[in-house]
Amino acid sequence: MNSVHAVVTDPPYGLVEYSEKELAKLKGGRGGVWRLPPAYDGAKRMPLPRFYQRSPKAIKKALEFLFQRLASLLRCALVPGGHVFVAT
Repeated sequence: MNSVHAVVTDPPYGLVEYSEKELAKLKGGRGGVWRLPPAYDGAKRMPLPRFYQRSPKAIKKALEFLFQRLASLLRCALVPGGHVFVAT
């Protein structure tokens, strides 16, 4: 029987960086909020997000959407009495 009794998650709180639009730009290697740092000693480094500013109202709205979406998806997957632990 397939069932989920508990979920432990630490979602990315970079609300812009992980949008579909920005991830597509990252995959394409051009534009967006991601920057590609220079290689160091020949090692290719992982992309890093640029810093940006958002209003408190925009952050609140995006976080509400994130947690409402997460809750609706988890509700479908968890057995009754299941537990969710979210790192914040």
